[in-house]
Amino acid sequence: RLEARADAAGVASLEAVFAVCLGCIVFGHLMNWGVIPSHVCESCHDVRAHLAARARELTIHGDSKRLTGWQHVMAPEVRSLELASLSFAAEDLAALVAQPWPKLEVLELSGCSFNKRAIVPLAKLVAPNLVRFDLAAGHLGAPLGEVLAALPELRYLRIPGNELGGDALALLRPKLGQLSYLDLRGNALAGADIAPLLQALRHVTVLKLGSNTLGTEAVEQIAAWPGAQRLTWLDVAFDSERGARAIARSTQLSLALARLSLGMSRLTPALEHELLDAPRLANARIYAGKMLGRKKREAE
Repeated sequence: RLEARADAAGVASLEAVFAVCLGCIVFGHLMNWGVIPSHVCESCHDVRAHLAARARELTIHGDSKRLTGWQHVMAPEVRSLELASLSFAAEDLAALVAQPWPKLEVLELSGCSFNKRAIVPLAKLVAPNLVRFDLAAGHLGAPLGEVLAALPELRYLRIPGNELGGDALALLRPKLGQLSYLDLRGNALAGADIAPLLQALRHVTVLKLGSNTLGTEAVEQIAAWPGAQRLTWLDVAFDSERGARAIARSTQLSLALARLSLGMSRLTPALEHELLDAPRLANARIYAGKMLGRKKREAE
């Protein structure tokens, strides 16, 4: 993984700019001269192959100016790109999309701050193999929906905390059927958004909807949804015992479910027992403010 970080002088490290690790080069020469056995570090023994592999993963920290001037050298080979702790203006992402990223599979933006419209140029990103997009707490709203609708091959979508409501969901609907992982926690979804969302999801196995204002009826729709049988992880938020009972009594959830997160902070003992005794939840770790104690329940 190559990393470009802002240091005290505001200059990227030698390794990040030139894709060179001096330590590896020195080690490689010592191996070639017989001073150090080659098996000590096979990567250093073949520095070119080592650097080529590392160049497929690129992380840029702390200075959006690093997005300009050199990325065209990296773009043809990079498969994973992480942009961390950057403050974006529209021209910054325009620079990023100025050339194609033909092998890019993963794009992660972590701890970044945006003007809401600054994300729009990303809709022009030429990355035909991009399958994973990860952007948390950007508070971007509908413009993020515009961007995601333009990415053709998404399979993994993690976008909690982005103020996405029904309008953005409508833009995303053509993509939802191809997703296997969807994290929409902490957005602006309402109960009325759940039926069209579930109707569009055809392959999802991880569904995270916690910290949205869904309501009990939406939770009942999830519990009755035929696609729930594919789920290995379900995260929902609600504040009623009726919703929890709908999950416990679901005939669609299956033993494939390994984790269930409920938004309720407190459960009555009877409701906790009903969840733990539910046959279709037998393999699931259940969280409701805490992890419910299956072992303790078995001992009673």
